[in-house]
Amino acid sequence: MAVVKIPSGWAASTGGQAQLDLDGPTVGAVLDRLASDHPDMHRRLYAVGGKRLGSWVNVFVGETNIRDLEHLETPLGPGDDVLVLPAVAGG
Repeated sequence: MAVVKIPSGWAASTGGQAQLDLDGPTVGAVLDRLASDHPDMHRRLYAVGGKRLGSWVNVFVGETNIRDLEHLETPLGPGDDVLVLPAVAGG
């Protein structure tokens, strides 16, 4: 189970929740679950027409941006923190 944290400005997309516990073996699986459970998050996470992470969002596992790792295929361990942030102010 991963602990997914999102900024308060996006919490309306998750029913006001800024932290969610979600299952998945990889970052991509957890983000898919987040987008499935909270459909408004899909447009915040993914580029139009696909599953590619949008350039306007950063996703960190611990202190590391997943763009520096294996992107959406980055494996997750129990209790890993996944932080989702807009890449630019006002995202």
